[in-house]
Amino acid sequence: MSNHEEIKELSGLLFSKFNSLTLTTEQTAQATQRSVISLQRDRRNAAGIPYTKLGNKCGSDRALYSITDIAKYIVNNKVKTI
Repeated sequence: MSNHEEIKELSGLLFSKFNSLTLTTEQTAQATQRSVISLQRDRRNAAGIPYTKLGNKCGSDRALYSITDIAKYIVNNKVKTI
């Protein structure tokens, strides 16, 4: 299976599970089996999964992750063994 096909399949599975095109930090942590703190650290360091930043007037920001970007991150960071 090509990376493109794998990303498409994984995106479909994520959509089936969460019924949304974007996931919150908590949902992304669940989907990737990473902690919320790790995702927050990645955002601070401009690393990891791309996200959309939604802010409000109170100064708190909310990050949303595209299921396609999550799938790409998982597929592209796969370690292949012999």
